[in-house]
Amino acid sequence: MNYEQEISAFQNLTFDFAGGDPLCSSVLAASHSILKAGDADGRYLNLALWLSDQNPIAITASRFLQSEGNASSERRVFTGSILKQLEDSLAFLLSDIAAYPPQAVRETMCNCICHRDYSNPCSTQISIFPDRMEFISIGGLPESLDEKSIELGIAMPRNPNLANLLYSMNIIQNYGTGLEKIRSLYKNQRRQPLFQAAKGVFKTTLFNTAFTQEEKRRKAFFISEKDQILQFANEQGFVTRRQVEELLESGPTKAYSILMQLCDSGLLRQEKSGRNSAYVPFT
Repeated sequence: MNYEQEISAFQNLTFDFAGGDPLCSSVLAASHSILKAGDADGRYLNLALWLSDQNPIAITASRFLQSEGNASSERRVFTGSILKQLEDSLAFLLSDIAAYPPQAVRETMCNCICHRDYSNPCSTQISIFPDRMEFISIGGLPESLDEKSIELGIAMPRNPNLANLLYSMNIIQNYGTGLEKIRSLYKNQRRQPLFQAAKGVFKTTLFNTAFTQEEKRRKAFFISEKDQILQFANEQGFVTRRQVEELLESGPTKAYSILMQLCDSGLLRQEKSGRNSAYVPFT
């Protein structure tokens, strides 16, 4: 039995926020079989708790003054129904969305809400830095999946009934397409979204597109082309020829030539070949 199907420790639940939306209200009204136990008492299940106004699991968002460091300028905690938390957190991020693909931010927030492990009371954490947003959701990947699996679109939702409800409410779309959609929204951007899984957590990093363009212009005046490539490779863990073309605004011949020079100098090593070539820093 999934945790969402267990009896909730809280039974005095209200659904004022969810009931305020006609579609959400109608979906909830038709979902008694997955919101309440099938016994004579008809007790609420954990799934109902998460949608209720009494939901104890929160989302915490903090803005940081520098790209590296822990000096925050603002901190917000969003509580109540997960539907309210989604609305409130997106409103908070609205001022930053001009520098991010808006749908990528929304998809990431929906993933945090839909797939997190609600048996762990820790908050979902959003950190907003000048150059990026980081979303840390509690609950790693199922044991049978890895990061490559989910990038390929394999869907194994931790909370399938919650996913079905959010789909019926038009809040999420088809399962397994979220990460692919986020990547597509960053097409042609120098810094691509990062998806990282560790034990008990899943982290998504979205990069500020305006910041990276400004950084690229600034570095062009002060850092050599080779150093720009090495810095990018160290930040990401690898670099591709296409990324070098975008970084230097050059053609494939120049990009390949500089990459070969860095390899000959022992600063990078080539992994794979052909279209799948990646150049990794020596450590």
